[in-house]
Amino acid sequence: VEGPFYIVKQSYLHLFSLLGFLTIWKNYKNGSKKIKSQIILFLISSLIPIFSTLTYFVDIDSYIIDITPIALAYTMVLFFISIRKYGVQNFSAILKENIVDNLHEGVMLFDRDGSYMNSNKTAQDILPQLKNTSVGVDLNEMLLPFNRSALNKKNGEVIEFSKEFGSTIRTYSISVSHVKHGKDVIGYTLVIYNITPIKTLLSELELKAYTDPLTNIYNRGFLFEKTVYEIEKAKLAKNTMSLIIFDLDFFKKINDAYGHPCGDYVLKT
Repeated sequence: VEGPFYIVKQSYLHLFSLLGFLTIWKNYKNGSKKIKSQIILFLISSLIPIFSTLTYFVDIDSYIIDITPIALAYTMVLFFISIRKYGVQNFSAILKENIVDNLHEGVMLFDRDGSYMNSNKTAQDILPQLKNTSVGVDLNEMLLPFNRSALNKKNGEVIEFSKEFGSTIRTYSISVSHVKHGKDVIGYTLVIYNITPIKTLLSELELKAYTDPLTNIYNRGFLFEKTVYEIEKAKLAKNTMSLIIFDLDFFKKINDAYGHPCGDYVLKT
């Protein structure tokens, strides 16, 4: 016996069945040959409840019994076979998860309110407190080397922090990206890069640029640059400053008498 809400129930059921069919059909049309063969069972499964109800409405079956529940059972079986056979339910998710987890960079996710959502293994190795952080904790409460103000950075803007690992200090940079849905920001992605080798290289290059390789004292370039800086600093503070210059007289005689290696040794000592 059809109740007063039978039509409502049937309309609701088949509306979503139709939406599901259209979604699957769109992926079927745009998919490769392999993908098409994988989701054909999904297409068949989504059509079964629709045809079963049509048979009831047009009185095709002799017992005038609504076989939709039986059709739904067959649909679920076909869905299960499709999922188990092809793994389409989670292949993309597993692939993305494996890629993110195996990155050398740390990745952290926050929602638009600055609440912690997720992080990969590298981020948890850099910041061990992430392993025990629950989803939904505010960034300011996580005791990280940076706070919620980091989320206010522009796309691609970088912030830096340093962290001790035993006897070494490593330097990291964080690049902030806004996750958008349309024009609305719905979250933030923070990517952590280990820039310690770059920092070390820059320090070594700076040292070589400003020091004499023989004596390891500051060279002429550093003297000129530092002098200009100190003069401007004194002007701003309205202070006086002094500059002492001295020279080694007759040093050439050492080179001439004992050779340049001996002269270099005297300079170093």
